[in-house]
Amino acid sequence: MSNSKIGLEILSGFKTKKGRTIYIDCAGLPDPITMGISFRYHNYDDVTLYFRIKAEGNPDWTFASPVNLGALGSGSDARYNWDNMGQRPNPNAELEETITLTLEAYTDSEYTDLKWTYSRIVTIKFIKSDDGSWTVDVLNDFDDGTVQGWSYDLYKDALLVSFDVASDYAISPPYSLKLKYKSDDYNELMWGCIYKSFTTPNKSEVFAIINVRMTSEESLRALEIKRDDTILALLGDKTWAKGDVIPRDKWIRVVVPLPANTTLTFKIILYVYFVDRGHLASIWLDDFKIISR
Repeated sequence: MSNSKIGLEILSGFKTKKGRTIYIDCAGLPDPITMGISFRYHNYDDVTLYFRIKAEGNPDWTFASPVNLGALGSGSDARYNWDNMGQRPNPNAELEETITLTLEAYTDSEYTDLKWTYSRIVTIKFIKSDDGSWTVDVLNDFDDGTVQGWSYDLYKDALLVSFDVASDYAISPPYSLKLKYKSDDYNELMWGCIYKSFTTPNKSEVFAIINVRMTSEESLRALEIKRDDTILALLGDKTWAKGDVIPRDKWIRVVVPLPANTTLTFKIILYVYFVDRGHLASIWLDDFKIISR
């Protein structure tokens, strides 16, 4: 069975010499740790195929059941954010391990006639920001009641409702940072962005740790993390379509590497597909860190 007629790209994490690496800061995370993963899959065959994704290959992980992704036409591709893909005990220490994602393609909607498979190995690298080996160069917890230098920007058809500290949800009470906006048009993909400029330390390892929470009266399509115009992480799918693609109403943590000794503008962007005018969307940020060693 060849795998030349389908393709799988892991979108979560970063390209390294070992392939794709996802960083997780396990400090303060619950036990067990739950992870999601984003990917793009391709159909290079001449016929419509029915796709399924499964995770396997590491005894420390408990993986969710395989997900049926449905039909994908010849020459097409699609994105998927697999929330709650797997769980493992919190190692509470630095650790590197791998998992395997396998894409399967079937000729029938009952998923009985398997035609192609394609696998990718993903490296998971745990760091522990409070183990004493890291310097916390930036900590924005907003507990002084200010926005601590953060600003906001909005898509042209989005209107500001509020941008300030908030006490409704927080990683470390009493406050988090909250941007709330609403649509001033309909049938549009709109975004709200929170951003701040930093100069990173001149160290061999530099990471940003982002804790965010998102909600909306409409469809949550994507969360994008950027430094200037460079995309560091993209969860979800920036398309004009109904339905959530990223998690809502819960805190998620994203860890991204940063270049050393560089002045940059760090951006956190929430994309929402609004069907109706006047509907709301919100994004919270708390305990944002830049660490180095």
